[in-house]
Parts: sequence; C-alpha cells; structure tokens
Amino acid sequence: MIFQSKQKIVIASLLIFPSHSIYAQSETDTTNLGEITFFPKEGDLYNETNIQFLNSNADGSNNYANQSNSQNWKSSATTYKHQSHFSFAKNHTLGLLLAYSAIESDTKSTQYSNISNQIYISKKSYKWKGLQNPLFIYQTRLHEQLNNDSYNLDFNAEFSPNIFPAKSASTNSDGTVASGNNLFNIGLNLSKKMQNSNFIKSGISLNYYTETNYESSSSDNNSTKVDPYVSGSIFLQGQKFFNPKLAISLKGEFYYVAKKTYNYYYNGNSNGYSKTDPAYSVDGQLRIDYIAIENSFTLFSSFNYGYEFENKSYSSNGSASNNKNMYSTAIALGTTYLL
Repeated sequence: MIFQSKQKIVIASLLIFPSHSIYAQSETDTTNLGEITFFPKEGDLYNETNIQFLNSNADGSNNYANQSNSQNWKSSATTYKHQSHFSFAKNHTLGLLLAYSAIESDTKSTQYSNISNQIYISKKSYKWKGLQNPLFIYQTRLHEQLNNDSYNLDFNAEFSPNIFPAKSASTNSDGTVASGNNLFNIGLNLSKKMQNSNFIKSGISLNYYTETNYESSSSDNNSTKVDPYVSGSIFLQGQKFFNPKLAISLKGEFYYVAKKTYNYYYNGNSNGYSKTDPAYSVDGQLRIDYIAIENSFTLFSSFNYGYEFENKSYSSNGSASNNKNMYSTAIALGTTYLL
C-alpha cells in the first residue's frame, strides 16, 4: 500500500514548474513584453502558449514481513498550456489557464525474501492523459513603480475547481491528470526595474487543497482519498537585457508540502492508509526571451531542474518507506503576445 502514493509523484512533478505568472513587464510609462515586472494596461489581453517536456525520477525502499522492497519510477510528460489575462480595469486582471498533459511512467520493483533468499523483479508501465483542472486567476497591482526608488507590489488569488475526474493508472488502463481536489491560492510578488536594463522579482504563495479523490481506472474497485493539506513556496528571480530584443533570467524557488495522509478503500471499505513526512524541494530555472515584435510578440525557452529532498512514508501495516533520488528536468518552448 505504501508505494501506491508514489504514483502521484509523476503528476505532482508537473506542479513543480507552474507557468501561470505573467512573464512581461510594464515600465513606468511603457509596456514591454519580455520583462518580468509586467502588468497589462487597461483593455489589454495578455496571452501565453507553451509546450513543456518533463522527465522525472524517484526511488523508494522499505522492509516488511521478512522482505526488503525497492522501487524506481522513471517518467516523462508532455504538457500543452495556454493562459489569457484580460485587464478589465487599471491594475486589475482576470485570467484563465488551461492545460493538457500526457504522461508515461515505468516502474521497476525488486523484492528480496530474507527467508528464501530469493529476489523477485517486476516491471510495469503506467500512462496518464487528459485535461488538468482549469485555473482561474485574479491579479492586482497594489503599488506601482513610478521612479527608480520605488517598486511594484502585486497580489494574486487563484482557484482551481475540481471539474475533471481523477483516476489512478493501472497496467491495463490509463489514468487521468486531473488533481482530484479544489485548489485555493494567494500570493504576493515584489518586483523592481533597476538601472542598466536589470530587473529583480521575488514572491511568496500559499496553497490549500481540499480532500483529494482518486478513482480506479480499472474494475478493481480500489480508490484513494487524501486528506486536505497545504503547501507554499518562495522565489527570487533576476533578469538581464543584453540588447532591446534579448533577455536572460535566472530563478530559484523553494517549495514546502505539509504532511499528507492517503486513505485506501476497496469496495467502499477501508483498506489501510499511509502518511508522508513534510516534503521540501527546490527548483532552478534558466529562461531566454526574444522580443520578436516590440510590445506585441515574444518567443521564449526555459530549462528547469527540480530536486525533492529525501523523506519518509509510513504505512498502516507498520512499514516505513524511504523516498529519495527525486528529481526532474523540464524544457519549455513558448510565445507571449498582446491583443
């Protein structure tokens, strides 16, 4: 039972690289796509479309009932995203993010019996695909930089309703990528245009997830529920323009996920549970922006590396699993444009 929750790492890794923040900038008197302090002018419609390729790895091991068990997960995901933000009033926007993902995961399990001294190895493959739940976004600029001594302060609130069913994958049936819960998010971003075309931005966000429900994608009558939990992140980002058309930015982000409890059911009856330690992870991003048409159209590419620190999971059968070597890489290509 304890390894069932690890399948969720594959889908959760997609959240390591969120792209719902608007990547463009407004100077004190102009709006320039490609700069990280942007806020759309009243009446503008900001759009971003991108494709992301992600690979991830995770290992787990435990000892129970005279057996030593270990598993390795290697996953790949392709995600298509589009978001639009309309500035309905000065310093106020409403936005919507839509995403479709296709994920493949290969799992290798090794069991060693302390009694028979036998080793059993099995390999299984899983697939998930479908639409993620939509994300509705409200942003407002509470304070606007009007001179070199000032700064920008933005507040955002996000809501992702539980619309699409969340189904766990099996070896003979595909799962879905929907979260299986409602998400509420609030955040603050502080940004500033410096001298010599340099920009800096930092932020903090808090997330609350309602009870998560995973249905079985096969006819085995298994289901999983995750108790409500919270998470948060902080980031720091810097950007440098080398000429009016080319910019490079570096971003570092730290993530925290509180303890999670997975409850397992068979035919509607309780079938055990597992609990996880708090999870801590970091992510680094290198991004290149090219201003194809000033104030209208940009192209960008980015590379991310994420690493989750070692933690443990505990099962109701008395076993404990060590989770380690959890890392992911992602490459994204996209465009931003104003209408």
